[in-house]
Amino acid sequence: VERGLVPSDDFYPDKTNLKKLLKAEARAQWPALLQRIAAHAERASRPEKDFRASSADPRSQIILERSATPPSDVVAFDAIWDSMLLAKLALNLRGIYVNNKAQAVEDFADKFGGVSGVKLVKELWGVWTRWNSRAVRFTRASGYASRLGNLAAELDKRLTL
Repeated sequence: VERGLVPSDDFYPDKTNLKKLLKAEARAQWPALLQRIAAHAERASRPEKDFRASSADPRSQIILERSATPPSDVVAFDAIWDSMLLAKLALNLRGIYVNNKAQAVEDFADKFGGVSGVKLVKELWGVWTRWNSRAVRFTRASGYASRLGNLAAELDKRLTL
């Protein structure tokens, strides 16, 4: 860049093929993500005392069985993780490359601001950035999971796959 051999604004000015690839990969991953978010919302809707025993999710089960991690942390973390993937895939479906989670949260809010519940992704990002200083109660975490399920369903209606 300093020697002028490549442009400073972008190494690949023609992103047509990259956008096609992003869209195709996101389209392939989208149905499984929607299913995972809906399943998590359903699991999280159970009372906290039943969550540990009734969770069939292999990823959550390992944590619940082998650690003292409270169910509220599992539910909140899964909602945060899935919200980041939801934002990434939704942006990819629009041909937007995602490489930074904080920037993706902003881009997602900008590109999908008209979708009901879109502010949840920023809210969950805030929970993530304060993870070590502020605990999330189970009822709030469960609410996040439920709201994420609603957001995913609404996005699915609006995005043309």
